[in-house]
Amino acid sequence: MKYALNEGIIDIPGMMDDKTVNFFVLRVPQNNDEMSFVITRCALSPGENFDSSVSRQLAAMSRQIKGFTELKRYEIAVGEPTVAGIGVDTQHTQGGVKIHQVLAIFPVSERNML
Repeated sequence: MKYALNEGIIDIPGMMDDKTVNFFVLRVPQNNDEMSFVITRCALSPGENFDSSVSRQLAAMSRQIKGFTELKRYEIAVGEPTVAGIGVDTQHTQGGVKIHQVLAIFPVSERNML
């Protein structure tokens, strides 16, 4: 598989799963706040469908992140042609600061999702 990066293209053996993460940060100079935009890739576990994989991963986040709360789960869509996904609003406190997350989760193939 050819894998494109800003820095170039590398060949990856086809039997490898893509679990890469891209992390972008926008600094707001007026108040020194930050907003992050994160793209993660993962494969569904054997026997899972998209919905059950989302539920499993949110349950794992709940166990791993102290005070993690799922506020709302809803259907979303992007692109041409339209790709349906799941939106999830969450929050938790980290270092005394309340963190609000908006997750947008999309299937990109039968076994992979963003």
